Amino acid sequence: MPFTFSHPAVILPLKSVSGEKVSLTALAIGSMAPDFEFFFRMRAETDISHTLKGIFLFDIPVVILMAFLYHCWVRNPLIDHLPPFIRNRFSVYKGFDWLTYFKQNWLIVITSAFLGTVTHFLCDDFTHHYGWTANNFALLNSSYTLLGYSIPGYHILQYFSSLVLGIFLIVEALKLPLASKEGLQSTFFLYWGIVVLITVPTFILRFAIRDRELTMDDTIMTAIAAGLLGLLVSTSVINFSKK
Repeated sequence: MPFTFSHPAVILPLKSVSGEKVSLTALAIGSMAPDFEFFFRMRAETDISHTLKGIFLFDIPVVILMAFLYHCWVRNPLIDHLPPFIRNRFSVYKGFDWLTYFKQNWLIVITSAFLGTVTHFLCDDFTHHYGWTANNFALLNSSYTLLGYSIPGYHILQYFSSLVLGIFLIVEALKLPLASKEGLQSTFFLYWGIVVLITVPTFILRFAIRDRELTMDDTIMTAIAAGLLGLLVSTSVINFSKK
């Protein structure tokens, strides 16, 4: 899938399973973890994250790091600054004690991180040129003409699956019950203003210092990485302002 954030849709069927058996956090982040090498590099290049050894040397460590960063630093400010119709559905998750959960279920977290990463590999096997399935199924390795362009079947599946699973995630989020009825956070525009002020210059700077022409995939990875950096900086400003 070209869009990293569609991957967690694959693990949603496990959302009702007890946290004593699986960690949804680790599954969700694990389903995206291999793509974080793209974000760190700000280009669509990978040396380790999409390999078997990379599962243990890169992906699982990234899952654990990102889980702590999200739950202990980013989660509550981010939820507080979402639009009310989303915020009031997600606010129930602000009380989740990740530190205690991890201490009691660290092996479950690591196992779930592994399983989440495997789902990423399985999805990519159908939708990328290096996948065994993509290369051995005629429907996927054949090319089709769309709008005058010859496009491999696995590329079509990439974008179609991203769209469908992305819509599925949105629908599932909107189906969550309203846990509160709070309005717009007073610092809503400050929070997202900082995100934009960090994201745009970072994106431009990456282009300015590039050592080669960036492809469309490079551009997408750079935009996502810049946006994530903007979220981290904005969240940090909010957190430090409360101390």
